[in-house]
Amino acid sequence: MQRRPRRFLCLLLLLTWSLSQGLDDITGEPLIQREDDQPETVRARLETYGRVTKPLFDYYKSRNLLHSFRGRYSNELWPLVHKAFSQYLKPLQYTEYK
Repeated sequence: MQRRPRRFLCLLLLLTWSLSQGLDDITGEPLIQREDDQPETVRARLETYGRVTKPLFDYYKSRNLLHSFRGRYSNELWPLVHKAFSQYLKPLQYTEYK
């Protein structure tokens, strides 16, 4: 489990640092560690994934209904998602009124 356990958040600026001294470099304010970055929280999320999400993943994969997409931005991903869904959905019909 490698979740950057030394990641802290500055509440004043809402910026994140990976520091060990616990103070914001700019403001000197104390940094906090978010609950979702703590090892216990990460373990609980992984347990939930294994119990809830993984079976769904396996179910759809076994029926050849799972699609994976690689990309960072919506303009990269949307054409791939659209193509995948288009094979299951009929185009919408519309009537043009004049």
